[in-house]
Amino acid sequence: MALSRCELLRVIVGSQAHGLAGPKSDTDYRGIYVVPTDEILSLNYRHKGAHWVEGESEDHTAYEIGHFLTLAIQCNPTILEVCLAPTVTTTEWGTRLQALFPALIDPDRAYAAFCGYANSQQKKFLNNKDGRAHKFAAAYVRVLYQLVELLTTGTFTVRIGDTPIG
Repeated sequence: MALSRCELLRVIVGSQAHGLAGPKSDTDYRGIYVVPTDEILSLNYRHKGAHWVEGESEDHTAYEIGHFLTLAIQCNPTILEVCLAPTVTTTEWGTRLQALFPALIDPDRAYAAFCGYANSQQKKFLNNKDGRAHKFAAAYVRVLYQLVELLTTGTFTVRIGDTPIG
């Protein structure tokens, strides 16, 4: 995927970034974009905080910068991961957004957000959602490990295969 004129940053997330990809794994991307002023001022403008495109071999989720920052200050783990994940393409502004990571961390919000995400993953693996309990169990363990790492060091490792639990 080429960097669009409004995209500030694109990173690899999911199993490829976590070091857990298998032969059939797709590639997941997350990005941050800015809506052009002429689009915002058009009569047909409808604000969307995020766009998701699912493909056969890759998925791409992109967040409008305001929506991204709103989720980031809430310490949403999948959003914070964008600041630390392997960069595919970036602009100066994308690099600046990634550098905000330390300022975004609030221990109480991080605890609530990461535990909330873990609980969601736990429900999915206990219910064997989509027949992929292993995927959700891995996400459950990963996000709890990342929370402990974040609260003790101020950052976390995206590539879980590079950690003591990997």
